[in-house]
Amino acid sequence: MIDGLDIDEWLSDRSVKIERDDRRIIFTHFTGECSILALRSLDATSPTVVVCDQLKAFYTKYTGAMFGDYHIIIGADRPHSLCLEGDGIELPTLDEMKKQAACLGMNVEQNEQVFMAEAAWMFVYSAVAEQDVISRYDRDFRRRLTIKSLDAVLENWWNIVLEDKLE
Repeated sequence: MIDGLDIDEWLSDRSVKIERDDRRIIFTHFTGECSILALRSLDATSPTVVVCDQLKAFYTKYTGAMFGDYHIIIGADRPHSLCLEGDGIELPTLDEMKKQAACLGMNVEQNEQVFMAEAAWMFVYSAVAEQDVISRYDRDFRRRLTIKSLDAVLENWWNIVLEDKLE
């Protein structure tokens, strides 16, 4: 669940093929792009504490995710990056995401957790401990906006997929 959205069901409804193994669920969309949910079930590493209430249910079931061939990534809540596919591309940890966001110019507070990136890190999403507020940092304009929910981010991505298909 992300902010009340059952992500497994949401992706299933938008997929033409679903494959499941002991590590992940792979959703193939009509465009040929894939989205992957990394399952928590066999991950023996101790997870990083997630500060955002909207993500706690997600990280109970999954260790990380990518949507649309890495258009959106949700960082791995573990001490080491996570390889989702045999292509060698790794999903960064939450700590690695925080460092990358700082390298891109985002002023990241010590108690802030960077958990999601979109469009090759053009947009970076974070939350601050003890606050249930999600920020979206725009790399190009170097500004931060508060967003209400993450499900809108996924819906916006899916609308882009649909628009591209219509062209």
